[in-house]
Amino acid sequence: FVGQSEGAIATLIDKLYLPKHRALTTFDYTSDESKWIANVTIQWVGDQRLLDISSYPTPGSAGHFNQSPFYILMNVHTSHSIGKWDIYTGLENATNYYQEYQIVSPENTGSRFFDATRLYSPTMGIRWYGGVKYIID
Repeated sequence: FVGQSEGAIATLIDKLYLPKHRALTTFDYTSDESKWIANVTIQWVGDQRLLDISSYPTPGSAGHFNQSPFYILMNVHTSHSIGKWDIYTGLENATNYYQEYQIVSPENTGSRFFDATRLYSPTMGIRWYGGVKYIID
């Protein structure tokens, strides 16, 4: 809420770093006797208001306005059981979306323009993982 002089109409402003809209969908599969398990999660994150840094005199700040784009995240996981062993693998951030301009003025941490709080999305792209698990009774 932005206050104005008496008699003027007040304007509502979206909260910083809080998207108005989100959607989440998951798909799960389990085979007979749970030999195979798979999961896909898709998340849509709507645009969100950011701190406006377009007037900052720091390299890279020009052209970065106060609205983030929407983005889609997808995670995939699968595992296979063989006796007491589970073999698993997966991808995080399979859409490979990440925020490129993450820190304002990172080379000058003592500056009043330094800002490490302007994060609105993942900071790393696609990531693969895998492993083996032994089940102890």
